[in-house]
Amino acid sequence: MKRIFFFLLLCAVFCAMLAGCGETTVENMGYDTIYHTELGHFISLGMEKEEIDGLLGEGVKTYAYDYLDGLSIQYEDGKAVQLRIEGNLTPWVVKGSLAPGIIVRDVWAVYGEKEAFTPDLDGIDTDIALIRYGFDSSGKPTDDTLDAAVKVNFFINSSKEVTSIDVSA
Repeated sequence: MKRIFFFLLLCAVFCAMLAGCGETTVENMGYDTIYHTELGHFISLGMEKEEIDGLLGEGVKTYAYDYLDGLSIQYEDGKAVQLRIEGNLTPWVVKGSLAPGIIVRDVWAVYGEKEAFTPDLDGIDTDIALIRYGFDSSGKPTDDTLDAAVKVNFFINSSKEVTSIDVSA
């Protein structure tokens, strides 16, 4: 009887360990995910609007849906296709625990060194540049950032400070 109880206990512990292995953490979150450091919420591309609203409350419709602490989300067919975080005091972070307010060297330390470029904004003069990283569906970096499964854009000002971060499909 003791052997059966011990065996069942061992099986239960093993199953609990396996269940925890698939759990998203800050250390293993994907490039398609952002994390709220105070609330402990993960938001990923492809999540349903209803699920996100259940975590954060209903967003305010502007160009996208604006949520708390500098988060904006665009949806297509009810699923998140773009996550944008803005503001130096936002508790939202992307992979590598990076948030607006950091400098370009911090981005390079996590994502690798890349040149910034100024996007063509139909003749609008701007001092904002961006650094774009692309990842395939398995999370591996790709040089083809336009057709990447996940794109992470760091918008930087003339002082080389990140002003916003955009994660999109």
